[in-house]
Parts: sequence; C-alpha cells; structure tokens
Amino acid sequence: MEVLDKPETLEAPTSPAPSAAAPAINRAEYQKLVRYLKKVERRLRFQQAMRLLPYGILAGGLVGLVAAIVSRVTPSLTIEQVALIAIPALAVSVLAVLLYALFRPRKLLDTARRADIALGLKERLSTAVEGHLNPDAFGYKVMADQQFNDARRVVENPPQKVSKALPVRVPRKQVFAALALIPLLVVALVLPNPFSDQVKENQAIKTQIEQEAQKIEQLKQQIEKQNPDAAKNDPRTQELLKQLEQAQKDLLDKSNNKDDALAALQKAEQELQ
Repeated sequence: MEVLDKPETLEAPTSPAPSAAAPAINRAEYQKLVRYLKKVERRLRFQQAMRLLPYGILAGGLVGLVAAIVSRVTPSLTIEQVALIAIPALAVSVLAVLLYALFRPRKLLDTARRADIALGLKERLSTAVEGHLNPDAFGYKVMADQQFNDARRVVENPPQKVSKALPVRVPRKQVFAALALIPLLVVALVLPNPFSDQVKENQAIKTQIEQEAQKIEQLKQQIEKQNPDAAKNDPRTQELLKQLEQAQKDLLDKSNNKDDALAALQKAEQELQ
C-alpha cells in the first residue's frame, strides 16, 4: 500500500504589526483648544469671584460690627481701634475670596467638563482633552478622529458666547445683607462712643503701669548686677528684691481695675523711692 505524503499546510501571510496611529490633532490645533478652554476658565473664575464676593464683605463687615458693638457696651475699645479692626478685616476677607477664586489651581479637564455642560456639547471637549492626555486609552484610539474633529468645530464656531453660556449670578440675599451691613458699620464708626474717654483713660493708666513695671524690673536687675553676693546672701537685699517683685506683681494683677491700678501705682512709686 502506498502511503500518501501529508499535504503541506499553507500559512496565511502575516500582516505587518499596526503602527501607532498618528495623533488625530496636531499641536497647533490642540493649542487652539487649550486657548479656548483658558477663556472658559477665566469666565469660570470671574463667575466664582462674583458669587463669593458678598460672603467676603459679610465676613469682614461682621467682624468690624461686632467690635463696634462691644466698644459701645463695654469700655474696651476706642473708635480708632474699632476702625483698625474693621477696615483690615473687611479688606482681608474680600481679598481672600478674590484670590481663592482667581488663582486657585484648576485642571484643564475639569474646565472642559464644565464647558461641555454649559454649552451642551455632550462631552466633546472633555473627551478630546482626555484623549490627548491619555492617548493609549481604547476609546481614544477608536474615536479619536471624530472627537477631535468635533472639538475643532466647537473651537472655530462655538454654539454661543462663553459669557452668555456662563452668566454671572450673585446670591441676592447675601448681596442685600452686605449692602445693609456696610452703612451700619459706617454709622458705628462715625457716631461718638460714650465710653471713648473712659477707654482712653484706662489705656493711659495701663501704659503707665507697664512703664512702672519695667522700671521695677530694671531696678531689680541693677541690684542683682551690682551686688550679686548681697542678692544671694544678704537678708536685707533679698527682702528688698522680694518687695520689688511683689510690687511688680500687684501692678500687673490690678491693671484691669482703675482704682486698684492707681493704688498699686502709688505703692510701686513708694517702693521705688
């Protein structure tokens, strides 16, 4: 019996491995998309700044108003001191919200998503940006041409202006509250404070107490420096230092009460003499 030779199997010609697809959008086209999204980002920042501005005015204004009310209920602050609290607080709070809105980091992809929502673009811009950032993703390889062509058309002929798509809206209640707060703060700063003279007198006494306490401290240091042995061994010198220290303590402890402070001042002056 004749044995037939095994037929040779024909191998299909192998096609060359597919090369990496060229980018569906060149650098210049992508930069156009980036510039458009930066325009959207500036509008978003301005939109947020206007929305947060009333809150900044309220925060700073309330700090100043509370200080003004406290100064009229208790003899604690002069009008000048209230102004030094209110004006910087208002400026700092307003500046803080503006800096937060205008300069906080924003990702380009997040801006693209916001633009898609505002312009009704069904993720055209965000998909184009995401595909450029992650070109190996499956969806990008399959739909790259279509997505970038859609994004290019949006950039060249946007469906509507960015300012119209992203209108500036401010919280009305907060705006009205801020507009009402500023005149109240101005009135609180302008009207005479019935405690103003008393506060100035108390502060003058407090300043005098601090000066006297400093004098006592200097005298103690002078005695200890000139007579170190006597300060350690001589009972009379030790008693003198003890009296000076007690006078200094009495001054500082009684500085919050006018009558006690004046009495402590008189006693301290006698100790110094």
